[in-house]
Amino acid sequence: MPDSPLSTYLATVEPRWAPLVRALHEAVRTAAPELVVHIAYRMLMYTRGRDYRHWVCAIGPTKSAVCLRFLYGVLLDDPRGLLRPGASTLMTLDIPSLDALDVGLVGDYVRQAVAQLDTYIAP
Repeated sequence: MPDSPLSTYLATVEPRWAPLVRALHEAVRTAAPELVVHIAYRMLMYTRGRDYRHWVCAIGPTKSAVCLRFLYGVLLDDPRGLLRPGASTLMTLDIPSLDALDVGLVGDYVRQAVAQLDTYIAP
């Protein structure tokens, strides 16, 4: 039986980030169990079906945090101003520690991102 994308990915992550990556993965899967997870661009990437061009969110550690990236994050409501801008549509939630992980907030962002995906990719 092949390894899951999560276990394969965790083998590449600094050990200090592994518990946070695992917890964040579980938060994403709980909020949107229909998403497909795979590894791309050195991140855990979550897509609807196999639409890899229009991914919903991705998890990847940096030196100072584990990041939850939203490809179309500019569409998300962010009343607390927690999302950091990236490229033209990308927004990122930086989570510096397991104690700082707000599973409810992550779930809200993920559900919003899934709901808004068709808005952005509509022809």
